[in-house]
Amino acid sequence: MFTNEFPEETLRINFEHWLCEAIRTGARNGHLQPLTPLTTQTWQAIDEVADAAAAIGGQSAHVARLQNVVLAARDQFARQLDGTHRAPQVLLGKAAS
Repeated sequence: MFTNEFPEETLRINFEHWLCEAIRTGARNGHLQPLTPLTTQTWQAIDEVADAAAAIGGQSAHVARLQNVVLAARDQFARQLDGTHRAPQVLLGKAAS
């Protein structure tokens, strides 16, 4: 199954869910959860968000970093969507590994 077999809305819902979980919990490796149609690069961006969320501790510099990595994760997801409609991407099983 290729990531471009999913409707864009499904991809958006999935991305937003895992992005919010990373912010809420500060836990990496959401991609180890049940298979999701996100690329390895998008998962790496979400993990960066989790790292930033875990480091906040009320310091404004960390809040700014969190904002920056959330924007970077959203940009990475947008790149995934751009590529989704052009050609088959990575098999889901390989993207999760």
